[in-house]
Formats: sequence, structure tokens, C-alpha cells
Amino acid sequence: LISNIINNARDALLDKSFGQIKIDINFTCDNMVFIEIRDNGNGISASNISKIGEKGFTVGKANSLHSGNGLGLNHAKKMIQYFGGKFEINSIEGSGTNVILSIPLSSQIINSIEKQENFEYVLIDDDSLVRMTWEIKARKKGITLQSFSSPKDFLTKKSSIPKSTFIYIDSELGLTKGEDMAQFLHLEGYLNISMTSGHPPEKFKDFTFLRSVISKAPPF
Repeated sequence: LISNIINNARDALLDKSFGQIKIDINFTCDNMVFIEIRDNGNGISASNISKIGEKGFTVGKANSLHSGNGLGLNHAKKMIQYFGGKFEINSIEGSGTNVILSIPLSSQIINSIEKQENFEYVLIDDDSLVRMTWEIKARKKGITLQSFSSPKDFLTKKSSIPKSTFIYIDSELGLTKGEDMAQFLHLEGYLNISMTSGHPPEKFKDFTFLRSVISKAPPF
């Protein structure tokens, strides 16, 4: 999430040689953490600032915080809200932009980050050997894993799968592209989507909502 915001700030710098991106992290006595990411780029106009983070909205590299399809900051806002926090943007056109993330550090959130095996995992892969490998590893680790051979099989169970589930999708799913399935699930509100692929991660760089791109080996 922070990496996406830093990339957006970099795109906004007018002069890459003298541009600056600074990150401050502060903790408060009431268990809040504030992360401020600021740049001295060209900023955002008043008419556009209220639209930043809306799905599909972008005002381009030349005069904005970000470029592309608008999914990066939309995903950031959803993720912060999921953790009970706030996402704010302050900007002056021509003078730079500040992005402020405020996140509550409850013990529940800390435990969920440190002990991801307590989350439910999902694998969507049409290779039976890959599914078997993941299932064996999950049983040994005591991890709850549901594996599906196709997007269609997953969709029959989608309503019972929490939005916080760690979902891993094979890039090559026969007639269906894993990237298309990943984007669909992102739009449905799933927050932890990753691709499994033999291709280099650069192939998926435009899918800013992806949590990670890994090999076919189980991540746990």
C-alpha cells in the first residue's frame, strides 16, 4: 500500500533530480500510528482533490498525484478503512502533496499481521499437482486452505469467503486469465489478492491492487 503511494508521489515530481519524497511515522499514546508521505511535486488542483481515490478516476502524471486507472489509491483507501483507519490527502497545486494514513494499532490487528496463518487461504489453480502440494503443506502447518480448480468453482463458494482472505490466483487458467479474475475480485472488495506465476513480477506491474506476485510454491 505504501509502495503504491510512493510510486504516485514519484510520478508527480516535476524534476526527478531535485524532487523529494519524505516519510514520517509517529506513534501516539492512544495506540495510533500516523504515516505521512509528502512530496514537493506539482500537486493537485482543488477541483480534483475530492475525487482522488475514487475508482477509475485519474488526472494523469502531468498534473496529479498519480496516473493509470485510479485503482491504486482506491485500494489504499479501502485497505485503511478495513483496518479502522483514515486516509487523507492535502495538496496545493504547484507545491506538492501530503498523504496521511492514520491506523489504530489494536492487539487484534497486530496479531493478524504477525500470525497470518490464522487467516483463511484460497488457491485458484487448474494444476492438480500444484493444488495437492499446497494442501499437503497447509495440513502440516495447520493452515485452513480452500483450493479450487477454476474461477467458476470459486464463485460457487464466494459468498462464504471473507473479504480478508488471502487469495492466490494462477495467471494461466485455461480460457480465463488469472489477471481478469484478480481484477474482478478486487472490484468485489477482496483486499488480499496475489498472483502465482512463472512470469516475472514486472508483467503484472499495472495491477496495483495485487498484494504480491509469487512462484507456484506455497507462501506459508
